[in-house]
Amino acid sequence: MERSWKEDIIARLLIAFGVILLLGISPRSHRYMQAMQLALKAVEGESYSTAALHFSQAAAEQPWRKDLWEEAARHALAAGDPAAAVGHFQQAGKLGALPVDTLIDLSDAFRKADVPGNAMEMLETAASQGGKDNARLYDRLVQAHLEARDYPAAIEDLKTLVAIRPNDGPVHYQLGLLLAATLPRDAQAYLSRAAEIQPALAEPANTIRRSIDTAVLSDDPAYSYIYIGRTLASLEEWAMAGEAFRQATLIRPDYGEAWAFLGEARQHLAAEASEPQAALLDLQKGWTLDPRSVATNSFLALYWQRQGRYDMAMVYLQAAASIEPRNPVWQAEMGRSTAEDGDLLRAQSYYQKAIDLTPSDPTYWRLLAEFSLTYQSQVHEVALPAARQAVTLAPGDAASLDLLGLVFYHLEDYHSAERFLLRALKADPDFALAHLHLGMNYLFMGDAQSAHDELSLAQVLDPESPAGSQARRLLDHYFP
Repeated sequence: MERSWKEDIIARLLIAFGVILLLGISPRSHRYMQAMQLALKAVEGESYSTAALHFSQAAAEQPWRKDLWEEAARHALAAGDPAAAVGHFQQAGKLGALPVDTLIDLSDAFRKADVPGNAMEMLETAASQGGKDNARLYDRLVQAHLEARDYPAAIEDLKTLVAIRPNDGPVHYQLGLLLAATLPRDAQAYLSRAAEIQPALAEPANTIRRSIDTAVLSDDPAYSYIYIGRTLASLEEWAMAGEAFRQATLIRPDYGEAWAFLGEARQHLAAEASEPQAALLDLQKGWTLDPRSVATNSFLALYWQRQGRYDMAMVYLQAAASIEPRNPVWQAEMGRSTAEDGDLLRAQSYYQKAIDLTPSDPTYWRLLAEFSLTYQSQVHEVALPAARQAVTLAPGDAASLDLLGLVFYHLEDYHSAERFLLRALKADPDFALAHLHLGMNYLFMGDAQSAHDELSLAQVLDPESPAGSQARRLLDHYFP
């Protein structure tokens, strides 16, 4: 069985002590032996900060011992003290060249200390010292180059990793993603291999492959990148989607929709989320280039909705609606923005216009009912008939049945609510939201055991969703 990191450290220390005893060599000082004994005890107890302290004390007693400085550094890093780790590694480096794995550890320390330039320098030094077959090194290089958005370098790193780990599906997939966003014709083989190695990757890999097959048929390379970028965005691969959109802007700087898509992608990247102005500049540039585009208007509207500026969002939603007057989406979005801005009567009229455009689509009846419930505005007069109509149009649709059940719950008709929520779960037994609503309904019906069972199911089925989180809170409150 493979030994743990802690076991390896203890074994090294015991060997060192054994050599000292076998050779009859006395330690330089009692302080050294005491520090080493305390370090070993701290390692056994997984007290890494204490271990780092005692290793550094032992190294101070025998400052020529490069290995002790390295142990102090590694334990400081494990303890979450990268600055101390850097100092100890640098002390070790003064005693001789650091091996590849130690350089990687030092890079980790620099990275955690928020000194990315030094981190990259250590990785490059490790690569130059013969780390070409070190998968750990290239894992770090990929991460560093991706964070720096040096995608050509990341591609080369991943190609090296593919050679080192030819049966690693995620590595093939990541390389396929990068190539899809930059050199799409070169991505297919890696995506195909990822799907073969790891079946869980087959669906997204094949989705991207099909997207590339379709995109390359276009005579407009910029549009090809937009098409592929949209597919990547649909898979929540926003960094690569953003790079595909950027490629489109490089090919055609006058392509307004490319700038709009790029501005949208920026808002999904953690590194740029704190700088919304960068996204806004791209969105505004796209709109300036093509003010009659649905994309440039809709993405600007979405941007302002996220900023809570619903008055600004309405300007661009109205423009989108004028371009596509028969599209109910814009009416519904104007209803949402107007409601958020506090004008409920006007918001209801927009939802009604969306319904008038597509009266046989249950989606917009549901949106009207959800609006009424959210703002507790005329629940009996608006939400109830709207939810009933949604069920009439889609009698087997779990979402519509759940919504009607929720309306009855708000109207305190708990038996009717139970009936429709059970129908929703018959249509989709794994529908976490319906389990949540049924659990809430049972709480008010006084059926504690059924409430507990339904809330537990909601939490287990989709723990990271709002439904799962709310179920967890209710469980904690009512069943501590």
